[in-house]
Amino acid sequence: MRSAGAISGRQAGPDAGYHEGCGHTSLSFDDLVDTLKRAGLRMTENRRAILRALLAARAPLGLDEIREHSAHHGGMPDFATVFRTMEQLEALRLVQRVHLGRPSSHFELLDPRSHHDHLVCVQCGRVVPLVDKCPVEQMERDLARRHGFTEIRHSLEFFGKCPECSGSATRKREEGGK
Repeated sequence: MRSAGAISGRQAGPDAGYHEGCGHTSLSFDDLVDTLKRAGLRMTENRRAILRALLAARAPLGLDEIREHSAHHGGMPDFATVFRTMEQLEALRLVQRVHLGRPSSHFELLDPRSHHDHLVCVQCGRVVPLVDKCPVEQMERDLARRHGFTEIRHSLEFFGKCPECSGSATRKREEGGK
């Protein structure tokens, strides 16, 4: 499996995860708004701001991050509004919950035309999208056929240390540190 590319940038704390390519969808803001309206949801300024924040995201965002980023897009949603909106978007299959091995849930927009999994650094929080053919697609089809399920989906994350974190640990050992 090939990653979407090297990620340059900053060191991040375990809750700051960042990566390239995730959060992007072939859906436009208008497509998202139309989908919500067809589902009978009112388009409040806070919902619009949440959608804009998700579209601008370069990484899966936690609920607090969505709230903070929404403020940059004309909204001031409270935590409950963000939580309810993410549940609604998840039910509509516009977002997916991404499990990054952290205490809080993170979300990213889904792209109806493609799927990717994630490689997560347990030390710095770096997240690399894996964009090659998914290793469990055939398993999904087999499970659906065998058990009669439909609309099967998954979220797959691999955990380890990125090259930068592995390198710093190796240098410390070579220098006699712990």
